Amino acid sequence: RGPESRALGGQVDQDVPVITVKAGNDLKAIVFGYSCHTTALGGLSINGDYAGFAQLELEKSFPGSVAMFVQNCGGDANPLPRIRGKDVEATELASMYGKILAEAVRQVITTKMPPLNGPIHAAMGETELSLQPGIPLEELKQRLPNLTGMPKREFEHFIRQYETLGSPPDCVKYPIQVWRIGPDFTFIALTGETVVDYSLKFKAAYGWNSTWVCGYNNDLTSYIPSLRVRKEGGYEGVTGMFEYGHRAPYTENVEETITAKVEELMKQVK
Repeated sequence: RGPESRALGGQVDQDVPVITVKAGNDLKAIVFGYSCHTTALGGLSINGDYAGFAQLELEKSFPGSVAMFVQNCGGDANPLPRIRGKDVEATELASMYGKILAEAVRQVITTKMPPLNGPIHAAMGETELSLQPGIPLEELKQRLPNLTGMPKREFEHFIRQYETLGSPPDCVKYPIQVWRIGPDFTFIALTGETVVDYSLKFKAAYGWNSTWVCGYNNDLTSYIPSLRVRKEGGYEGVTGMFEYGHRAPYTENVEETITAKVEELMKQVK
């Protein structure tokens, strides 16, 4: 039921979007993103992982600037290889990944970047992602005595929801924002741990070189699977939902629901 159940292979998004802010000829800020979990480190090391190391590298390369990382749609992607149980080696690996990412950003900055001009249009909306039926109350109570750890806490949470709300909620509220800067750039901000399909889908629909899609905004609601990932099952599509306190996986129209709301918001910022 855990991350070890993830399968190798699948879709990836290797684009490295970059925005810079300048005052005259002085580079003041660098905003960059990538679609991959920042999980190169083991559980006993705390820092910015590969993204933090990339920020350090960029700020060394461009003194006086502030580098900021945006987590794109990497809910189903991890750095590979990863080292577990050896913090020194894992930190060295995260540093190496950060240097690789920083070099990609440097290559963008040292080319001629197209300027972004106004006006700025923004839209925000909210939709609801439906959940499948949850475990009945009596079954939760029957199974609870045999559980320990996180599964036990999950079942206790669902029982409290039955007792206080009548039943666990049947949907999850899902906010989305869209920013459009001039005619040439669109930023789509999704909520939760979105998988890579959303980035690939919306860039294909609205422009590969002019659309930036990211997740992890507003609230960390859960993993947000696409239809592909939902059908695959596994951690991101099914079992990870319980850890976030939701009664069951999303229904298979989750991607369709999010796509419809993005389309609606895109029309508002044209």
